[in-house]
Amino acid sequence: MKSPMIPKLLHQTAKTADIPERWRGYQQKLRALHPDWEYRLWTDADNLEFVKREYPDFYDVFVKLPKNIMRADVIRYLLLYRLGGLYMDLDYEMLRPFDLLEHEAVLPWEIDGERIGNALMAAVPGHPFFKRVIDDLKANPPLGEDVDVLTSTGPHFLSRILREASGAALNIHTPTRPLFNPPSPRSPRQYRAILREGIAYGIHHCTGSWREYTVPQRVRNQAVALVRRLFT
Repeated sequence: MKSPMIPKLLHQTAKTADIPERWRGYQQKLRALHPDWEYRLWTDADNLEFVKREYPDFYDVFVKLPKNIMRADVIRYLLLYRLGGLYMDLDYEMLRPFDLLEHEAVLPWEIDGERIGNALMAAVPGHPFFKRVIDDLKANPPLGEDVDVLTSTGPHFLSRILREASGAALNIHTPTRPLFNPPSPRSPRQYRAILREGIAYGIHHCTGSWREYTVPQRVRNQAVALVRRLFT
């Protein structure tokens, strides 16, 4: 029996349909590289309606998650489990078309053999890995005020689920870091080096807009972003 293929459906999420200007170029590039794919931008309002409709038994937990970034993490798992397709963050820049549709799930390494990322993921609808993810969230809802995002809903959480499922036949493809998560470039020279190497599907620019940065850190991040826009 032929295995199901990842559907040509692109998912991104944002607070509203008015995407910040710094990410619009990445969005446009993504759509241009995938002209025959359906594209869906899910706003916070869309996400609430989707969870209420498709996961009514999880809705109360979803709305009570203590941080917005946790809902942003969780909704991507819910979307991929119910609808399948390719999810990516708004600050992810695709460099070439995604062509790994023959796999049932694609979870790229962020650190090879240690941590998978959640900035870009793909799956067929109903994939058992994401069922495990959702079941764990239902059984152990991360509702404490002092929860750590990375370990409660983010990449460390996903990596734990993957390790716990290591003995199961889940048909997950885990590309090595250089293919989807090369180190985020901090200068035009580093950016051009990734392009010259020619193996990366994309770059996660890791703007980390959800993090609570200090003022000096915010100034530095804004300066790096400005340099990238001017010289790339």
